[in-house]
Amino acid sequence: MSKKFLFGFFCLSTILLGKTEFTREKYLGKDIITNLDVNDLEPQKTYEFYFQNVENQLGNPWFIPITVIKGENGNEKFLLNSGVHGNELNSILASYKIKEYLFDKKINSTIIIVHRMNIPGLLNDTRGFNYFGNNENTVDLNRQMDSGKQNSSDEKYSTNLWNHILSKNATKVIDLHTNGKGTSFPLFAYADFRNKDVKKMAELLDADIVKLDNGEPGSVETSFVKVFLVLLLNYVHLKLFNLKLLIELYKVL
Repeated sequence: MSKKFLFGFFCLSTILLGKTEFTREKYLGKDIITNLDVNDLEPQKTYEFYFQNVENQLGNPWFIPITVIKGENGNEKFLLNSGVHGNELNSILASYKIKEYLFDKKINSTIIIVHRMNIPGLLNDTRGFNYFGNNENTVDLNRQMDSGKQNSSDEKYSTNLWNHILSKNATKVIDLHTNGKGTSFPLFAYADFRNKDVKKMAELLDADIVKLDNGEPGSVETSFVKVFLVLLLNYVHLKLFNLKLLIELYKVL
């Protein structure tokens, strides 16, 4: 499996918040939530949650793992998302590696990590949302994140995530992707240089190729803002990348 993955980066304005809602039950030993507002959480602590989403065909909810590292100053909220495409495995591994890397670091702001967003796709090894096993008819969650629709299971799944996790808890975002199995890419970036932060990210990452691009409607990145950066990066650069990005751009360490 190729050790390369995609990142989408973006900045956004403050979005209205609610409150963190617990079911008072646990899944795999961790608290289950139906809504997240990191402002509710005590600072200088790390939290592990499972977000309860729609039910599967057996009537059991899909549970999505989420890590929150709450720093001393919660004004800046840095959200890291992975696995919106279920067969892009390295993005999921990268999210856990980043959590491990930040474990003993002093964090000033708040970091939210969504691990393996598309659980049905992950279990069925499909890019899109796969409601039934061995079903080739899948839906790309990364084209309907902010649609607001709830007519089908996939629409409810993405809308719940957007309304109750993603849109509520971020001022800056990275969306992790990777190339699929059996393919190999150079280190490249999609960037809109009209945004000074995106331009700065592209320059810091020194990509082999930079392509100006306006994004895809309904994707995680364009649901936050209409200008963003997507890049492909080797794992060997992971720690250096995080150090540069978090210190030079996001100022969270």
